[in-house]
Amino acid sequence: MNRSPAFQFYVNDWLSSPKISMMTPMEEGAYIRLLAYAWADPDVSIPDDDTALAQLSRLGEAWFDGAGTKVRVCFVPHAKKAGRLVNVRLVQEERKQRDWRTKSRKGGIQSGISRALRAKGGSVVVEPKANSSSSSSSSSSSEKKEKKDTCANGARGFDLFGMPTRNRNM
Repeated sequence: MNRSPAFQFYVNDWLSSPKISMMTPMEEGAYIRLLAYAWADPDVSIPDDDTALAQLSRLGEAWFDGAGTKVRVCFVPHAKKAGRLVNVRLVQEERKQRDWRTKSRKGGIQSGISRALRAKGGSVVVEPKANSSSSSSSSSSSEKKEKKDTCANGARGFDLFGMPTRNRNM
């Protein structure tokens, strides 16, 4: 399964982060670039190598002159791959998207099965949602349409809008 080309960017979280607020614009730009490189990586990681990070972040020599310090603390060692760093929040976002795709895929498969059964004349048992209400009625479809189009006071459709508010019996 392919990963989405984009990750959620929570503006308020970014702007309210003390770590980011303490960064210079140059460091902040370096951080977002490294997040982008991590997202593009199959393991959602970046190399744990200052020379590579200086180049990828575009900080160059400024990385070694202290600018990289504030950026590097936003990443931790990869749990399973030596020599790689991850951003915990970005890994959580990737997992959230993966779980959603898996759930949606399963729902799509189940929907396809249900449609195929209905097309073949089979019956499909549909469980009602816990918070939905259901009622049964022996009314014909034309009676249901009549009830739907008629208000409690007998006014039909948009005729109701011409009535004074005090006379509405909805």
